[in-house]
Amino acid sequence: MLAKYHVVRQTTLIGDMYEGLTQEVFEKVMIRNLDLRVASGKVRLPDGSFSSQIDCMVVVGEGDRLPRTKNYIYEKENVIAVIEVKKNLFTNEMDDAFRRLNSIMSELPDAMESYQHEMIFEAFSSVLYGVKRKRNMAEYTPMQLNTYYSLMANVLNPLKIVFAYDGINSVEGLKKSILKLVEKNVGKEGFLPCNFPDLVICGKIAMVKMNSLPFATPVTPHGIWPFYCSRKENPLTLLIEIIWYRLMKRFNLGYDVFEHQLITESFDIILGGRYEETPERQGWMLHDFPAHWTTKDFYVNPEGPLELTELEYATLIRLLSEKKINCYTDSVLNEGLQENLILVGAFVQHLVNMGIFETNGRDISLTKVQHVFFRTVDGGFFAAEANKEYLKDWMIP
Repeated sequence: MLAKYHVVRQTTLIGDMYEGLTQEVFEKVMIRNLDLRVASGKVRLPDGSFSSQIDCMVVVGEGDRLPRTKNYIYEKENVIAVIEVKKNLFTNEMDDAFRRLNSIMSELPDAMESYQHEMIFEAFSSVLYGVKRKRNMAEYTPMQLNTYYSLMANVLNPLKIVFAYDGINSVEGLKKSILKLVEKNVGKEGFLPCNFPDLVICGKIAMVKMNSLPFATPVTPHGIWPFYCSRKENPLTLLIEIIWYRLMKRFNLGYDVFEHQLITESFDIILGGRYEETPERQGWMLHDFPAHWTTKDFYVNPEGPLELTELEYATLIRLLSEKKINCYTDSVLNEGLQENLILVGAFVQHLVNMGIFETNGRDISLTKVQHVFFRTVDGGFFAAEANKEYLKDWMIP
């Protein structure tokens, strides 16, 4: 519809058309009766400074309207999401979007709302799966600590979204554009995992950040966090889901549907990162992945069995006789999860990724692939496919 007006050849007018269309899109996906609005303007940060001009933002309440304009100033605490609109998206436009969206980032506040505490705990449990919470932050590894800070920054800042109508036409193209952008800015501020947009949409393709808002991928056994993934589905569904999740948590509306999606949705991994500290360098290193690589691929280990936690092993032994367990109503399982501070969704997602378990979204059961389960003399718990050659090296003669 808008294409016939491109003959105007006035960048500002064409940009206004696309920004207006985008605002209409966001207005249609808003939950009613929450005093939500879609506006453009600037965000006032806690230190009194302002963000860059924001094309579109989802906000709560009225805000301060700039005289004789359609732009508003909103306090950061009242901003749910900021959106950078692009008619065409290529590497230069991606660079501009990164900088504008990151202008809303600020130092973390001294105090948090209760729902933010809850979101940080859920993100920690999902992404840093199996890592015990510690009172002394120095007890975390550098990778764990920096992942935790990145998750906290994402929870405490508005969602950052790039919304483009044309340009890059493949997920692989989006990945190459981001890698090129990062390579150009090595050593500069603003390119940590928390700085990457939570969602990038370009026409019919999209990449979403897996930071438990609401989708999550855990740090892999190789110490890599696959934080950017794609899904073969209408990108607008991802847009609705990440905004609604934030609204549901902030306004305590309930979010059971997202708990189920956490363990049943299938995503392809696009980019990941690992924090490294060596005498030569310190910081996040990006990791590229082959096409159609999923989190399950990290659990394919030809050199040895998969290590299990005691709770995973106990659940596995129960399934040998009980056949299936309802992961939401089973009292024994849920007591174990609460004791270990693990979310149901994160627990089941991890089991499914290992290829030993399967789920229908509520019950878990063993797959039809034959496995061997065993304990070692030093108290470890392990599982492996029954036909693996390396098993003989693990057995006591």
